[in-house]
Amino acid sequence: MPRPASLIAMLAVLVFTPTSAQAQNENVIFTMPNSGTCMPPDDGPGSTPETAIPVSPEALAEDAEGVADWNETSAYECRWVRTAGQFRVVNYWHYRGRLHPGGLATYADRYGGIWIESFAAPEPERHSLQQRPVEVVGLYYDLCRMADIDSQAAETDGVILLNMGGPCHYGRLNGLMLADVRIVEIQSERPERLRGETNRAAFGDLNDLAEADPDTVEAVRAVAESAVNKLASSEADYLAWMGRNADRIAEAASDPDDWTSAQVGWVRGVQQSGHQIPSGLTSRLFAISEHGEYADPYFSESLPVNDAVACFCQTADCVDEWPLLEFDARELTDAVMCLRLTRRNGDWTIAE
Repeated sequence: MPRPASLIAMLAVLVFTPTSAQAQNENVIFTMPNSGTCMPPDDGPGSTPETAIPVSPEALAEDAEGVADWNETSAYECRWVRTAGQFRVVNYWHYRGRLHPGGLATYADRYGGIWIESFAAPEPERHSLQQRPVEVVGLYYDLCRMADIDSQAAETDGVILLNMGGPCHYGRLNGLMLADVRIVEIQSERPERLRGETNRAAFGDLNDLAEADPDTVEAVRAVAESAVNKLASSEADYLAWMGRNADRIAEAASDPDDWTSAQVGWVRGVQQSGHQIPSGLTSRLFAISEHGEYADPYFSESLPVNDAVACFCQTADCVDEWPLLEFDARELTDAVMCLRLTRRNGDWTIAE
């Protein structure tokens, strides 16, 4: 049997004696569980990376749902598993990425994906894996289930653990973790996403932002092109232009795997291929689209636009790339590189 699991990195923010709504001898502790630790069994399936259990991301989520709803025994908890899905970079807590089912299922994933908490050394370059289907082996555990067990144990001692942050704050199936992950296979040469005509058919006949709000188009385009020029200079110049202080610039410069490093790499790759920056690129603009708002060439009725995404394509007309879902534009650097912008006090800036 797997050895007992326990939570680590559970941040106690505040301890207080509750009101009359609770027993006066109880304490309430606000927590933010974000990591756990467990030991796999000594032998049998899932005891080592070599004996990893094959399972899909959907099956892991269904297993966790059965444990949460019916108190079933997990077939995978604290065991090594082999699974596959589409990798997406995340910058939340210490997590390195998230694994989605892949294909069209990625866009209808009601579980939100499996967190990749850590990679085995040496860690791969994450942005080179963005939106690519990969097969991985990792040690699986359900952080939210661990948090529930710890909460139940604490209650018997007269302590209430109140979850105020971390992934489990947003849903009991939002803490499915893979730790010490090894990449077994990268299953595609380029990122996978919904492309051009597929998106165009889904968007329908919406307004052209360039006609509806030309001032916004020109303002966003000008800031986006300035950003690309700064990226072409250096990461430090770009971050200084964005108003970052010296400490943050130094921190970013020391991290070759952050988003700005990936952006600089993309721009330099474009330059090496003979394109001029930014005149040799085609720019496209569209509003954040998670709620059905799109722009140039298709945009919804709602104006003004206060959030936008500016994308640069290496082809003359962005053929087969445009329109592009905002979900697919995040931290993407292949034929397209996108920047997120926001309007503050009337001025457009690059979003954090």
